[in-house]
Parts: sequence; C-alpha cells; structure tokens
Amino acid sequence: RLPDAPEGVKGISLFVVPKFLVNADGTLGARNDAHCVSIEHKLGIKASPTAVLQFGDHGGAIGELVGQPNRGLEYMFVMMNAARFAVGMQGIAVSDRAYQQALAFAKDRLQSRDLAGSPGPVAIIQHPDVKRMLLTMKAHTEAARALAYCTAATSDLAHHSSDEAVRREQQAIYEYLVPIVKGHSTELSIELTSLGVQ
Repeated sequence: RLPDAPEGVKGISLFVVPKFLVNADGTLGARNDAHCVSIEHKLGIKASPTAVLQFGDHGGAIGELVGQPNRGLEYMFVMMNAARFAVGMQGIAVSDRAYQQALAFAKDRLQSRDLAGSPGPVAIIQHPDVKRMLLTMKAHTEAARALAYCTAATSDLAHHSSDEAVRREQQAIYEYLVPIVKGHSTELSIELTSLGVQ
C-alpha cells in the first residue's frame, strides 16, 4: 500500500521486491530486507509452494511499483486467471490419461463370458457396464476440454479483436468461465480417475 492509498482492496498496489538489490552498473548489490520465513506443507503440486514472506524487519524492503498505483489486485488477477486455467487444463489431462489407461486395460483384461454366452472369457470392454464407464469417462473429458477451448477462444478475442466492445465483452466472459474450467475440470478428474480404477 502506498501512503496515500484508498482504503480496502482499491488501495492495493503491485510491487516487485527482489531478494538482492541491483547496483547502477547492473551487478548484484546488498541483500534486500525481504525474507521467506516459512513454506506451507501441503498436498498437491510440490514445485509450486505457498510461502510466507516477511518484508522490512531490518530497516525496510525496497520494491519497484508495477503498473499504476492502486491497481495491484487487478494485475494479480491476470496471473491468477492464467494459473486457474492451467490447473483446469491439468485436470483435463489427468482425466484423459485415466481414460487412456482404463481403455487399454479394458481391451486386454479377459474376464467372464459376454452376454451372448461366449465359450470363454472375453475382454472386459465387451461388458456393458465397462463400456458405460469408459464412455462416461470419454464424454465428460471431451466436454471439459470443449469448455476449456471455448474459454481460451474468449481470451484470444479479448486480446486480439480489433473491436474494443468485443474485447471488453470477451474478457468478461473469460473471467466468468475461468473459475468454472478450474473447478469443474479438477473435481471431474477425481471422479474420472476413480471410475478408471473401477
């Protein structure tokens, strides 16, 4: 927050606070007063930890303002929406891989006779309930992927349309759809991997 910032989220600005300050000649200078005091231990993606940072305990941290003052939350949501979309795509990838694995197994695994009374065991993909599970996995994965592609298209139009009104409209649609892509696709991946194990 800058000293004259308005109250609430409207007064948050975005700063880059480096670990080391940079000298005028481009060399690394003194250690900045910014420190990581803990990393949260959580399940999930290990290479992307959430950390607690401490600024200014030993004289004050120095940072550079990014963009305009008091628009930090707006800028942060650009990064957050990109991350949400990427996580949604990861959910789709997990779902699709679960389907691929289940499909390959169902084609190889021999178990029981088919409904026509085959003389011996058949690949389980021939059993109606297994077909139902595989088609459920495939249909839900393709629907989630289609939603993600439509969302990506709105982002493209929001950034590249020659019409300002179209850019604003498509950006609003993108911001509405991104949390749905993230939430739906990741929850779906849990259900579909479970179905794949079944």
